[in-house]
Amino acid sequence: MSAPLLEMQLKSLHLSAVLANYQRLLGEHSQPLPYLSDLIALESNKRHENGVRARISAAHFPTIKTIESFDFALQPELPKAKLLEHFDGAFVDAHRNVILTGPPGLGKSHILSALGLAMCTRGYRVLFTTAAELLMKFIAPKRDGTLPRHYRNLDRIDLLLIDELGYIPFDRGSNRSTHTAHFTTLRAPQHRADDELAVREVDASLSG
Repeated sequence: MSAPLLEMQLKSLHLSAVLANYQRLLGEHSQPLPYLSDLIALESNKRHENGVRARISAAHFPTIKTIESFDFALQPELPKAKLLEHFDGAFVDAHRNVILTGPPGLGKSHILSALGLAMCTRGYRVLFTTAAELLMKFIAPKRDGTLPRHYRNLDRIDLLLIDELGYIPFDRGSNRSTHTAHFTTLRAPQHRADDELAVREVDASLSG
């Protein structure tokens, strides 16, 4: 097979990493199996990176935050271990809902964004929204009868991150089960005396 024909076939298969590296790696290997293994590894890594970038873009994070950039030392009262245990994605696989509650200034939105970013790198489809934005998106569909279609769109998401849930009224008649996991921040009522951040898991739908 000639090089032009091989490259044409690689392009048709969208094997861009193989196309970009096959000649370079050919000079570094004397055996075909390690050569092929390295080529496929490059292609697999590139596709993973492209997938992560696509999922991050589709998630609509307001800002990109990582858990590594969150300074737990400044707020030693935060339940660090309990927060970090959710970064393995097990609660997403189990379709569990998690509510993060606490007063303003503790970093709930940062943690929410960081968790979403981590889940994007693990292959989960994520959507970040505020409760007000989510509610506004459902007003017109509820009036024109297309709400079930919007629910189906949400069901394609593995993890729905809802920020600023406090003080948003929800229609109790809209309760529904879902296969999408939720991680939600909830501002603690101002009359509460404590200033701690709490992590709670719930089995029911968030609107229930």
